[in-house]
Amino acid sequence: MVPMGHWIAAILGLAASSFVRAQEDEPPGADLPSLEVAVRAGDRYIFEGELDDEAAPATGDAEVAVNRASLALVFSSQLTERLSGDLTLAGELSHYDFSNASDFLPGTGDEEPFEQTESLIATVTGAWELTDTWAIFAMGRVDSSREEDADFGDSISGGGGGGFIWKFSNELTFRLAAGVFSSLEEDEPIVVPLIGVDWKVDDRLSLRTEGLGLRITRRMTDDLDLFIVGAYEIRQFRLNDEHGPLSEGAVRDDSLPVAAGLDWRPIPQLSLRLEGGAIVYQEYEVFEDDGDDVNEINTDPSPFLAIRVTWRF
Repeated sequence: MVPMGHWIAAILGLAASSFVRAQEDEPPGADLPSLEVAVRAGDRYIFEGELDDEAAPATGDAEVAVNRASLALVFSSQLTERLSGDLTLAGELSHYDFSNASDFLPGTGDEEPFEQTESLIATVTGAWELTDTWAIFAMGRVDSSREEDADFGDSISGGGGGGFIWKFSNELTFRLAAGVFSSLEEDEPIVVPLIGVDWKVDDRLSLRTEGLGLRITRRMTDDLDLFIVGAYEIRQFRLNDEHGPLSEGAVRDDSLPVAAGLDWRPIPQLSLRLEGGAIVYQEYEVFEDDGDDVNEINTDPSPFLAIRVTWRF
């Protein structure tokens, strides 16, 4: 499943960045509309971490390791001098390796509660430049997140959002936005406010809100950046019908990864990202199919490594 926290706010930020792209990348008289296509492929491996006592029987400790592979196709267009848009089609495949976690899904006795989850997501964003310093933007999204063999129709959620962008100067841009998204099981929707900032501190140092978090980047050379990043992520997915009393229930996975890494651009079209860090906070929440919360499980901090490759056409 694609991390909701990442996509909710990062995609709102993508629409906001369209405003900057409209001013910087398309000089007056440029051929419009223009189109840029990017393909992103990545993988994150989270090493084995211990689950708290709510997941393990009295006979021993429960642990889990996770491997996540992702693929995204992004279409970015400058439609007019003041209107830009993006279409993102993405997917993520997660493999969970549980051990001794028979109490994770209460009443089922499954030592390996689930093994593979998958997510598909489509998002449309748009930004309209009102003046040289103000713009508005909006987005809509729909996704399917489910355990392998879970019902596709019951795995669909979606929502939308929008906000304002204020370009204070060439070095500093603010954005204020909100998103409202449906939850697979909880009655209340997920509401995410966003106060964003893009700040070029100097020619080499920049600070940018990214997702529900912050990225600080130091440009070392024209081809190499170093960064530190931390962002809150929200995932949810539908269970299949093989879990007894929790069949067709849902799981929510909230986490806070913190990492350091590098971006390397050997040629203009290609970029490679490597990062390593730790999941410093994680909580799983388990729901019955009627929305009742039946278990909450926290994990100890776990290290992770990640790689992402982007090719732009």
